[in-house]
Amino acid sequence: MTDARRQLVVATRNEHKLVELVGRRRRGNCTARILRATARAYVISPAALGGVGADPASVKDRFSAAYLLAVERVASATALRGLYP
Repeated sequence: MTDARRQLVVATRNEHKLVELVGRRRRGNCTARILRATARAYVISPAALGGVGADPASVKDRFSAAYLLAVERVASATALRGLYP
């Protein structure tokens, strides 16, 4: 990831209040900002995971978030295949 892209990602997270500034650390002529997540957990859309999501058959706990996300990913992919043959 390039420096410009990294700065854009951090700025976007900061703009949406996903992270907060907790301090600054100076090393030489560079100042690093120390950020902390504002939530204990985040919900990620199955569409954002793409092909890296878990396979429902490989998840043992059928009530876990991982299993539910995997099932949603498979259902979304199946629905999209029906829309775009």
